[in-house]
Formats: sequence, structure tokens, C-alpha cells
Amino acid sequence: MAITEMILQLSGTVIIGICAVFGILFRLLAKKKVPEIVTDTDNFDSNEPETKEVNKTKTIIYSIISFISILTVGLVFVFAFGFDDVVYTLKRVLLVAILFVAAYYDNLEYRIPNKLILCGLGCRAVLLIFEFIFYRDAVIGNLISEGIAVAALVILSVVGLLIIRNGIGMGDIKLFILMALCQGISGVMSSIFTTLICAFFYSVFLILTKKKSRKDFIAFAPCILIGTFISVIIFGA
Repeated sequence: MAITEMILQLSGTVIIGICAVFGILFRLLAKKKVPEIVTDTDNFDSNEPETKEVNKTKTIIYSIISFISILTVGLVFVFAFGFDDVVYTLKRVLLVAILFVAAYYDNLEYRIPNKLILCGLGCRAVLLIFEFIFYRDAVIGNLISEGIAVAALVILSVVGLLIIRNGIGMGDIKLFILMALCQGISGVMSSIFTTLICAFFYSVFLILTKKKSRKDFIAFAPCILIGTFISVIIFGA
């Protein structure tokens, strides 16, 4: 692997990691309250959602864990897998970074900000430009793979919305589309498989501990994050 490519991958990873940390700390820096979603409709007697303060200590710890995890992805791709494709590595790093921020907000608000998705799509568009310039031979195949992945996930998500109540939301579907654009068909299928396994055990745990019931909303983005992170780190998906 050329030194230049290694430096580009690692420096890009650090920059993306710093941006992710800022995205996580935004609420804390802005000193805004987060709307608390009330899932117990039987006891819900107000049109205004309750609010809660963002936990400063937990947010800082989470941002540190996020940065270390994002940096780990870049280091694994460079030194363990030995990938010399800068764009390939940065697409996975970008995806993991977006998922860390999405999981944070989904866990707090049961929603994923549209601005975050647009930011991810914008960054993916920038990387696509570099693909056309430096990896012209592979870009068409990548686009076909990503297009198939997007179509497959949209169909599966629509079916999921129809048959599973409170299963996934529109924010989760948008994340799936971003995953497809960053990983392609083979990579995203691996991530979805591990995500579903994580979601199953997470849901069973919440129900058994009586923290949630079958009718309650469950934040799905954290499961997507864990499943994708495992798939990326282990399989390089």
C-alpha cells in the first residue's frame, strides 16, 4: 500500500470522526432539551411531549466511544485488511459515523434528523466524484451494485412497514438507503443480517426486563449501528 493512500485514509477517518463527535455534542453545545416520546398512550393526556435534559456525562462518554470506534474502522481497513482503495474505506467510515450520530438521536427522540441523512448523502456524492476521477474502471459496477441494494431495501422496508406495527420508521428506511449507497448489495446484506440478529436479542431483552412491551416503540438505529459495525469490522462489508 502506498504511503499517500494510507495517509489519505487515516486523515479522512480522523476528520469524519471529529465531525461525528460534533454532531453528537450538538445538542449539548446548543443546550437544547430533547422531546421525550410517550409510548404509553393509555396514560397520555397532553398534546405537548414531556422534555428531559441531555445527560452531559453520558453524551461525552458516547462521543468518545464513537470517535474511537470510527477510528478503529479506518485502522482495521488500512492495517488489518490492507485496503488501498481510499474511497472504499472512507465510504464505510462515513457510514459508521452517520450511524453513531443517528443512534444517539434515535435513542433520545425516536427519530433520525433529516439533516443528518442529507449530510450523509452529500458526503457520499463527494466520494462519488472521487470514484469517477480515480477509480473509473470500478465505478459503474459499484453504482449498479448500490442501485440494486437501494431497490431491494426499499421493497423489504415497505413490506416490513405493512406487516410489522412499530417495527421500523421512515428514518430507518432512509438509513437503509444510505447503507446501500455506501456498501453495495453484498455489504449491505451482511449488515442487515447482523442488524436483525442484534434487534431480535435487544427486543427480547427489553421485553423480558419489562422495560418495553410489544406495543412500544423501540429505537432501531442503535441495532443498525451495532449490526453494521460488526459486519464492517469482521467482514469488511
